[in-house]
Amino acid sequence: MEKNLWSISPAPVSFVLGALTLTAFVLVQRARARAHKPALLDLSLLRIQSFRYGSIAALIVALGEFGMLFSLPLFLQGALGYSALDTGLLILALAIGTFLISGGTPQLTRRLGGRAVVRIGLFLEAVAITGLGLSISLTANGGALAAWLFLYGAGVGMATAQLTSVILFDVPVHQSGQASGLQSTVRQLGSALGIALLGTLLVVTLGVSTADNLAAVPGLDGPSQQQVLAMVKGSAGAAIPELGSMPGGQAVQAAAESAMVTAARITTLSAAAVILLGLLATIAMPAMRREDEDDSVLVAPSTDAAAE
Repeated sequence: MEKNLWSISPAPVSFVLGALTLTAFVLVQRARARAHKPALLDLSLLRIQSFRYGSIAALIVALGEFGMLFSLPLFLQGALGYSALDTGLLILALAIGTFLISGGTPQLTRRLGGRAVVRIGLFLEAVAITGLGLSISLTANGGALAAWLFLYGAGVGMATAQLTSVILFDVPVHQSGQASGLQSTVRQLGSALGIALLGTLLVVTLGVSTADNLAAVPGLDGPSQQQVLAMVKGSAGAAIPELGSMPGGQAVQAAAESAMVTAARITTLSAAAVILLGLLATIAMPAMRREDEDDSVLVAPSTDAAAE
C-alpha cells in the first residue's frame, strides 16, 4: 500500500493544490475589497478590457515561446548531435534579431501604433516557428534554422517591447504598480505552463515514436527495446547520441533520432499554434484612438521598466 501511495505522480496533485490555492486567494482578496481593507491584488483590474485580453495574450505567448525554446535545444543535441556550445551559438541568432529590430520599434510604433506592432510581431513569431518546425529534419541546415530564429527574434523584439505598455495603457496611474506586477506574474505563469505542457508533449510523442521505430529494428528483443526506450524518455532525447556506442547501436540510434525529429516537429508546430492564439487574443483588445497610441510610445520605456 505504501509503495502505491508514493508512486502517484505529483503533477495532478500539484495541479489540484494550485487550483485550490488560487481559488482561496481570489476569495480572500474579494472579501477584503468588499470590507474596504487593503488587498494584495485589486481584481477590478480585470474589468479593464485591454488589460484583461492583453494579459491573456501575454500568458499564451509566453507559453508558446518558452515551450519552443525548451524543445529546440533537445532536438539540436539529441538528433543533430550539436554540442551545448554549438546550440547556444545557433540560438544567438534569435538574440541578434531582437537586438536589431529594437532600434526601429519606436519608429514603427509611431507610424503604425502600439497594438499593430504587437500583432505584427506575434505574426512574425508564428511564421518563424512554423518555418522552424517544417525545417526540422535529420538533414536540417544550420543556416536555415538560424534564419528562422532571426525572424523569430525580430518578432519577439516587436511584440514584447510594446505588449507591456499596451496592456497597461488603460490602467489608472494609482493602480499601475499592481497591474504591472500582475502582468509580470502572468508571463511567468505562461512560461512555466509552456515548459510543462509542451515539454510533456515532446516527451510523450518521443516515447511513442521511439517505441514504434524500435519495433522495426531487426534483432532487438523486448527487454532491449524497453531499456533503450527508458534511456531516451528519461533523458528527453539527450541520451540518443550515446546509443551508437552500443553493440549494433547504429540502427537503434537512427530509430531514436527519427523519433526525436517527429517529436520536435510536432512540439514546435504546436508552439506556433499557441502563438497564433495569442495573436487572436490581441485582436479582442479594444481599439485605441490614434493620438492615444502615439502617446503610448512616449510612456513605453517607463512602463516597461516598471514591469521588469
